[in-house]
Amino acid sequence: MAWLVLSGLALLPACSQPSAPAPPASPRPDLVLVSIDTLRADRLSLFGNEQPTSPRLEELAVGAWVFGQAISPAPWTLPSVTSTLTGLSPAEHGVVDRGLELASEVETLAETLSGLGYQTAFFGVNAAFVTGHGLDQGFETWQASTGLSGGQLNRQVQRFLETGRDGRPLLLVVHYFEPHCPYQAPRPLRARFLPTEGPATPLSLERYELMGDCFDLQHQDGSPELDQRVYRARYEQEVLAVDQLVGELWAMVEPASPWFGVVADHGEAFWEHGVHGHGDQLYQEQVRVPMLLRPPAPQAGVVDTPAMDSPV
Repeated sequence: MAWLVLSGLALLPACSQPSAPAPPASPRPDLVLVSIDTLRADRLSLFGNEQPTSPRLEELAVGAWVFGQAISPAPWTLPSVTSTLTGLSPAEHGVVDRGLELASEVETLAETLSGLGYQTAFFGVNAAFVTGHGLDQGFETWQASTGLSGGQLNRQVQRFLETGRDGRPLLLVVHYFEPHCPYQAPRPLRARFLPTEGPATPLSLERYELMGDCFDLQHQDGSPELDQRVYRARYEQEVLAVDQLVGELWAMVEPASPWFGVVADHGEAFWEHGVHGHGDQLYQEQVRVPMLLRPPAPQAGVVDTPAMDSPV
């Protein structure tokens, strides 16, 4: 869906530019696609969470179309993002295993827009992007990393916007790794949302040991964290962190009046159906994701019809 609609948006006439500094005038609008790792929709206050986890997305949503029933095409990153960048389902593009690569004859969103005169750039954090898997087809700039914080990623993007623009309209894709495990938000956020009263929601030691090193939390003395509420709180700290990062990115690109889309690749389970994490079930907690699309001239609306793949 993203592949078709964003390509169509590239054919629209340019929108009027604000007085703030902006890249050189272009006959077509910039297109910014934000992809967020492991972000389930119902943990955002935008989608009903009582905790204030997404104030900046809520501000963006005032001028955007918000999709209330967006479903990821897969419960893990590689096939899902491949769908976002190709407009094909996992069954069609075939990148459904870590050892597989996108066929060169498949046309990506970046290739389509490059053919329309766009400069194309990708910045993302996830091991799946470091090896490429063919997803870099059509991107002139492809900067993929592991172990990079969202703040560092934003600084890479800012440097590119300041020094790498060449006057053509831009397709910019940014993939944040937050709020993927190990649920380590920036220090100023680490006290937010933690339970302070009421009984614990117990996690059995057996389930704890099944989660794996990325997911299992520990107390300062090294003993296992066995309160499920703490896992959800630590995750929501990361949700708030990535919300702030998206707000920072929006401030960078807003002067150019782009189309600005936000979507997640998949969600995260917290034992609703017996498991924690993602990649192994198709329940709502793993596949219902946030999605919004803000046009250059802000428009607001809620779309409740089920939609798949990306913010269009």
